[in-house]
Amino acid sequence: AAVQRFSAWENSPGNRSWKRDRDTVDIVCMKYRNYVAITSLFGTFLACLQHELVVMEYDPRSQAMDMLKALCLLSTIITLLVTYRLYILSELFERLVAHLTQLMTLDEHIPLYHPLSNSDFWMEVLIILPVCPPFFTAEIGIINWDNFVLYRIETVLAMW
Repeated sequence: AAVQRFSAWENSPGNRSWKRDRDTVDIVCMKYRNYVAITSLFGTFLACLQHELVVMEYDPRSQAMDMLKALCLLSTIITLLVTYRLYILSELFERLVAHLTQLMTLDEHIPLYHPLSNSDFWMEVLIILPVCPPFFTAEIGIINWDNFVLYRIETVLAMW
């Protein structure tokens, strides 16, 4: 009788943690994937806008360009933080699936350092992280087929 009462209490909508519901965790993961897509697309748009302004011979040291760089940097930081949270949620989802399919004990607590031990996370960081910070500009010159080609750092990082 006590087990039935506890089971009824645990399964009531007001007392159950969302972290124990696979469908809810999956929906939250989808939301975070959408957030990553939105913030990274916004950052890509800002980087392309920087590139277009450089091509139109706009001064890369101007205040407007620094504002675009700051917004791009902010977008990159938000994308990294949301990606970090997504890796934590993905681990929770994998634990839920293992609990439901292999009857493993469910541990809802995922340490904050867990994504840092994942090589896929670090690959995503390497892809997301390169950004031209505000108040910085540089040129990269190379010789290509006896022609001197000059690339601005804003253009190189926009195409990354």
